[in-house]
Amino acid sequence: ADTLRKPPETRTGLIWRNDGLHKVTDSVAHILTKDLRVHDPENLEIIRMLLEKKKRVALVSKHEAHLDAVAVDQSLEQAGYDDLATLVFHIFGIRLEEGIVSSWFADSQSRIRIWPPFDVPETDDEKALKELLGETSVEAARDALDMGLLINIFPEGTREGKTQEMTKPIGATVNFFDEIGVDYILPVAIDGTQNILPRGKWPRCGSYDVTFCEPIDYH
Repeated sequence: ADTLRKPPETRTGLIWRNDGLHKVTDSVAHILTKDLRVHDPENLEIIRMLLEKKKRVALVSKHEAHLDAVAVDQSLEQAGYDDLATLVFHIFGIRLEEGIVSSWFADSQSRIRIWPPFDVPETDDEKALKELLGETSVEAARDALDMGLLINIFPEGTREGKTQEMTKPIGATVNFFDEIGVDYILPVAIDGTQNILPRGKWPRCGSYDVTFCEPIDYH
């Protein structure tokens, strides 16, 4: 990506969302969304109880479009779990910061920066940044779980278009979860966000579904 060839932006750790941009992005997403259908929200009550027991929980989400992080937040809120929505830190590749629209989505969400899993560093600066983010993302995610926050990861590492099945899962995700000490995983199925924010096209109105699957004991 061209942005990765420029002097690296080296913010690390837990990056809290820009509340002003969050409100704007949330409003735009609501305008574009004809219908949001949330399935199996009862599993969120289990997550709430797990957090009360000091368990460390990670969301694992299907990735279709840049809208997906917002979709997770909005579906939590629609299901009546606003408290959980404020706890989520999304793990984003720095590629998301390239464009104007995608960077808005990045800054509107609380996040942890990682090096894009499919990008090969080409300069010494890029190699140093990849190594830095590899170390600090683990520390930040561990800190988040220590604080009783939720982390959300898109293990495919890229948007997968219209396919409904999760493809190309990053094997490093398992090692990452081991390093940060995850207790439970909440799979999140997202279907239809690519109809609202299609890759390389203008946004348009559409509907999508979010399913909160049964939490999985990681041990």
